[in-house]
Amino acid sequence: MIMDLSILTKMITYQLQLFFVKQKSGKNIQIPGSPRLVRSLLREGLLDELRLNICLVVVGSGMHLFDEINQVNLKLVDSEIYSNGVVGVTYQPG
Repeated sequence: MIMDLSILTKMITYQLQLFFVKQKSGKNIQIPGSPRLVRSLLREGLLDELRLNICLVVVGSGMHLFDEINQVNLKLVDSEIYSNGVVGVTYQPG
């Protein structure tokens, strides 16, 4: 895949910015509702934790959260079932 130089430059800039933010103590970065950004961060090994709320609905088609990435090993570190049936899970790289 050939990538436009301006896109590659932006990606490197974002990765460097994220790297420096992560070096500061007490800084948590939450990314609500951005599957594309989560995939990018996961692919680059920049995610420390992945929290998902799973609402089981059979729709037959739709967006896949983990498209376009190679295998990433994750370990389940927490889970919770809410009264409305939603399952919250927390994974960390492992």
